[in-house]
Amino acid sequence: MSKKRWSAGLIVTGIFTTGFMVLLTWLRYRYASSYARSWDQVDFALGVQSFDLFQMQPHFPGYPYFILGGTLVNQWIPNPAEALAYVNITLMTLAVIPIFLLCRRRLSVVYSLIGVVAVQSLAYLSIMTVEPMSGAAATAVLWWYIWSLVVAWEKNRSNPTRFSAIAELLPPLLFSILLGIRLSYFPFGLGFILLWIVHWKNVPNRRLFYDYLARQIIFTVVFQLIWIVGLVVSVGGVDFFVALAAGFIEGHFSNWGGAVTTDSQPVGNRFMKLIGENLVWVGMTLKSIFAAITFGLMIVVTAMTRSTPSSGRKSAPPMERWIIILSVGYFVWALLGQNVDKTRHILPLIGLIMLLLVLRLLASKFKKVAVVVVVLSSMLQVYQGYGYMKIGATERPSTYQLASRLEQLRQPFIVYTWEEERVLDYLNAPYDYKKIYTYELFLADISYRGNRDVYLTNMVVEGFLQQGHDVSDSIEEVDVFKSDPIFDPVYHTITLYKWTNNGVRGG
Repeated sequence: MSKKRWSAGLIVTGIFTTGFMVLLTWLRYRYASSYARSWDQVDFALGVQSFDLFQMQPHFPGYPYFILGGTLVNQWIPNPAEALAYVNITLMTLAVIPIFLLCRRRLSVVYSLIGVVAVQSLAYLSIMTVEPMSGAAATAVLWWYIWSLVVAWEKNRSNPTRFSAIAELLPPLLFSILLGIRLSYFPFGLGFILLWIVHWKNVPNRRLFYDYLARQIIFTVVFQLIWIVGLVVSVGGVDFFVALAAGFIEGHFSNWGGAVTTDSQPVGNRFMKLIGENLVWVGMTLKSIFAAITFGLMIVVTAMTRSTPSSGRKSAPPMERWIIILSVGYFVWALLGQNVDKTRHILPLIGLIMLLLVLRLLASKFKKVAVVVVVLSSMLQVYQGYGYMKIGATERPSTYQLASRLEQLRQPFIVYTWEEERVLDYLNAPYDYKKIYTYELFLADISYRGNRDVYLTNMVVEGFLQQGHDVSDSIEEVDVFKSDPIFDPVYHTITLYKWTNNGVRGG
């Protein structure tokens, strides 16, 4: 390619990428969600207003850097949920820098810009970016962390005996910020082991390696202690912090966390749901047949081509292998330790998968065809993301609909819920409500409610059924509230029932 044609291509691609990111960022800010639609989102929103781990504002481990960002933005954006969404959007926009720098290890400037577009365009990524959850902010920082690992690898390879502040300080610092935003991203700490293995192979003697390893451990611990000590001080001491941590870990793996230890379905079923539904059908294609076709084309072309380094560039570092290892490590954690009913736990994987695909496609001999496929896929993803972001910002969640409907009922009454209670708290609902899990406690509680009407949500009724108590003959349906399962994977349909069995009630 002549220099003139290359320059023209760079200018056109630069204009396209800039316009693309301006449009995408504007859409994200325009449709930043103002709703705290779930238990976790309420925890985060309340944490912005008043940080208190004992009151689950937010829940342990506190997500201090994310909440700090939301608190700062909340000075200008009064809605705490929207303020947190703005933090996500800002960090995700800045993530174009490390994504581009990672692509440049493998591709030319023009193709690297296209790679940025492919990753940032993912519709599910945009949807989670405009929600008041910490996953998008953590995913944005993850890109910086992975880039720092690659930089450290390059420094270690070129001069393993020389101290480099960038190589030794940047990965521990960014990993600290990552965990201070979302602790569940800890499996990406495997990157340090990969770095240590490289250093072990490159240094001329073992003493230099042990000195390096000691420094790395010290730097990592010190940077993590910055946010951990802050949390310890906020709860009043180490004992309280340890008690909170122990309670959270026990609850996560024995009760509400959705880990494999609390799930009755086989691990194989969890695996298929995580791969087929969460990762591919929702995460990569957002339930679109057309997006699934383009994604399938990218997979097929990738499998059929043999990737070669771009002309004139040095051979790439083992970046792809590292990304695969980190992704597999996190996937195993998501499979065994996370709730597979909540698609958002695969969020960091979809961008990494797309990066791996475009690195292979745009460095292959079919790169011109690949560009067309990638650009078309990106445009489709943005269109999908726009539609869903608009829905999320303008249509009320099912929990909010429930709260409004209850205000229309004649008081006095009591409504029994599961996690819907947290949203009712956040909305300052002006009626009696209570979270209830067991049928026996329910009967005991309503026995002293006098002549009040009693209402239940479908989650309570289904919980009773799982305990062996079918109450279908004792209830009547009042109303049904629906929202999109993309935003509310568990509580997208809420049915309100009225308790009619006066005989049981009086027992």
